[in-house]
Amino acid sequence: MRVVTITDNHLGGGLETRIQVCLRRAAAHLILAERTAPGSPADPAEIASFRPIGLALKAKVLAERIIAADADIVDLHPFHALVTGLLAACLAGRPAMLTLHGPTSLRPPAAEWQRAVFERLMSEARPCLIVVSEEVRAAAEALFPAARIALVANGVLPSGRALPDNGRRIAMATRLDVDKQAGIWEVLRLMRRAPWVRLDLFGDGSARSDVEREIRRLGLSARVRVWGHVDQPAAVFPRRAVVAGCGRALLEGLVQGRRGLVVSGTRLVGPVRRDGWRHLAKSNFSGRGVAATQQAEVLAWLRARPSSRDRVVDLVPTDMAARYARLAMAEIGAADPEHLRQAGAAALAVLPG
Repeated sequence: MRVVTITDNHLGGGLETRIQVCLRRAAAHLILAERTAPGSPADPAEIASFRPIGLALKAKVLAERIIAADADIVDLHPFHALVTGLLAACLAGRPAMLTLHGPTSLRPPAAEWQRAVFERLMSEARPCLIVVSEEVRAAAEALFPAARIALVANGVLPSGRALPDNGRRIAMATRLDVDKQAGIWEVLRLMRRAPWVRLDLFGDGSARSDVEREIRRLGLSARVRVWGHVDQPAAVFPRRAVVAGCGRALLEGLVQGRRGLVVSGTRLVGPVRRDGWRHLAKSNFSGRGVAATQQAEVLAWLRARPSSRDRVVDLVPTDMAARYARLAMAEIGAADPEHLRQAGAAALAVLPG
């Protein structure tokens, strides 16, 4: 199976690691992205940036790349790439799978004519929509009632590593930007009341200097360290007792037997426990729709020895790559290249000018 992935950004994060896990069985894999992190990703993809030119011309250029790569299927991710990439896949006569990562993935294109193109393609090409949680599936079903929707929950590769939990070190992998800042602030306030704990922050972003300034202001410099971006956050988790964060970064720690602390972009939600697993999974471990645990209870949890309620390694999905591959092969087998090319041409016809 040869795959071309098209995405707006490839800057290091949950989207990128999901792509790598899902497509590890692909014989060849090319990523096309408008904005990329320097030198990433090392494996398994090649980055090819393209300029933000008109949608029709960009789609035609991308279609040529898809054909040149001899792709069997096109793997699409939000946001603008969903419209451009789906049009390009149709023009190339290739089936496409669109992954919706969260509620914001469903926001419609800004321009009316872009919405018209997307709705035309969704209606005529009928690509497979992949959703990562029950929350996103419900929203997608409401927006695209006739769409073919498949739930492939976020998951990670099996770890096989489980080092002792010493209860004294927290690892948090997150972007350091304004969208995550409020959650980080709450973790720092927790650290002031937990003098026996150290915190290692892995990540980078536009708010890094603000985070470092707040660490100094709170007098936490001796116990909180910002390490910057790391290509593989999972590699540092075994040396920490607790992993804090949300989404895939959290799962990477949980599969290694670490205890988990859910921290969204806006708040500290609380510990991951077996009896709350399904509720957290509904919103992809984002903390949406989950009541926050009182800080005193979180502190007591950090002090306590791990219990059976904390061990959730057996609940972490590890079959995501196999499920994605089965869906992709089914899409490839059922594709009608000529029908897809006709759908692409019809969509081009509704473009202005």
